[in-house]
Amino acid sequence: MRRLLCLVICGLLGCGLCREAGAAVYLGNFAGGRPTCDNRQIIAKVREKIAAYMAEHPASGVVESRRQKLLLKNLHDFTAVSPVDFTSKDDLLTANRLIMLKINEGYTDTDFLVCKSSGDGKKYNIYLLIYPLDNGDYNIEIINFLPPEKSGEQFSVIY
Repeated sequence: MRRLLCLVICGLLGCGLCREAGAAVYLGNFAGGRPTCDNRQIIAKVREKIAAYMAEHPASGVVESRRQKLLLKNLHDFTAVSPVDFTSKDDLLTANRLIMLKINEGYTDTDFLVCKSSGDGKKYNIYLLIYPLDNGDYNIEIINFLPPEKSGEQFSVIY
């Protein structure tokens, strides 16, 4: 409870401990209803967004190059994760973003779809945080792709 209160206060005050989650993709209206984690259109848009980012921002060293290759390798399959049970132990940036959207935008747990990549090990997992926008589109935030020093930037696509 104390940690949650700290995260809420950090979010409200804008302190550096609670960074923005990362990236998002805009895809437009989804005719088939609510999107799912195994939707090939979503995965293609996410891969396209990441490839464009990587082309604009080449890796600065061997470690970052290896990190990008591992992340891209694991972007073929996503599984759903319950947003209700999601905590900072699962992934800090995703948990922070869930809390910020609930507090600042009024979303509830039922509005979110959280998808986790099939990465081996916590360090290489990318999360997709999918939630509806007012116009009927879905925002897809790509979390844990950007390097830590750039994780305050918004990285997303609209679906």
